[in-house]
Amino acid sequence: SMFSDDVYPDRFEFAKRKFYSMLDYFQDGKIGVIGFSSKAFLIAPLTDDFNSLKYLVKNMSLDYVTLKGTDLMTPLEITNELLKDSDKKALVIFTDGGDQNSFKKEIEYAKKHHIKVFVYAIATKKGGVIKTQNGVLKDKNGDIVITRLNENIKELAIKSGGAYMKYSLSNSDIKYLVDDIRSKFKAVTKNELTIKDRVEMFYYPLIFGIILFLTAVSSLPKISPRRKA
Repeated sequence: SMFSDDVYPDRFEFAKRKFYSMLDYFQDGKIGVIGFSSKAFLIAPLTDDFNSLKYLVKNMSLDYVTLKGTDLMTPLEITNELLKDSDKKALVIFTDGGDQNSFKKEIEYAKKHHIKVFVYAIATKKGGVIKTQNGVLKDKNGDIVITRLNENIKELAIKSGGAYMKYSLSNSDIKYLVDDIRSKFKAVTKNELTIKDRVEMFYYPLIFGIILFLTAVSSLPKISPRRKA
């Protein structure tokens, strides 16, 4: 569904560009990259080498993943494992919302392991089609598949103590998101402070998961038929 064309040029490429902007605004922490479908996989471990992260994300392709389905629990588990020695854990998800109606289990897990989830939603309520080599994606009945924004994921962001933001063409939205993350992860002990050029900068383990819902036809969100005339 991240190949849907309701966001130009498609949701997947738009997510990449927003991630680059996030790296430009966030310069005082470590970031990792996760991708997932029915299972999560680590694209890049926690690092402050943002140039390498940009290169890796730029060359990501949904073709690398053949697994079907989506499971939001898996990136939460990887986040918890990567930051198991920290009580400050953040997961940023770039997504169209997937196809779940309830995120109760994910919310309980995030709360238990102190993971704040920040969702950047990339999709429209009107939805869009998914282009393929043979035209557009259709279901088994021959109807054109329409994928739409699933705002149910907002509950995961809010109840985990994170934030929910809809996509925008302006880069200022990413700045606001980064500022919100900083405000929720202020250092509270001297050991968590680093000094740079006489300015106190808050340093904390942070992982930005670029979760680009790599879904197959069987798990596409909000599907509705549009029959040919």
